[in-house]
Amino acid sequence: MKTHSVFDRKKTTRATGIRLFTLIFNNYKFIMEKEIATFFRNFALRTMLAEHADPNNPKDVKQAMLNHYEDIYPAFSQTDIFKRCYNKHEHERMVAAYKENFTLLLNGRIPQ
Repeated sequence: MKTHSVFDRKKTTRATGIRLFTLIFNNYKFIMEKEIATFFRNFALRTMLAEHADPNNPKDVKQAMLNHYEDIYPAFSQTDIFKRCYNKHEHERMVAAYKENFTLLLNGRIPQ
């Protein structure tokens, strides 16, 4: 019968902790990206409705977003996700997701 030393248990516990942290970190990243995409989707759909534009027509999406692009950041800065991303690493990830979704809109695609 093999016995495990305290050192082996500490290594196992540490490895499990690292895996758990990685899982939580990746889950948080996924949730943050989905929240940002949801903001952009809702913003775009409200704008399309106000403009009486077809959200399925990329040309209409582009035109509506060009007409209202200056309204996106002020609205986004009022969201909880914006307020939660106060450290540098979270902020950089938030900015990357913001740019990705903004680019989708300017290309005539509404984020999913």
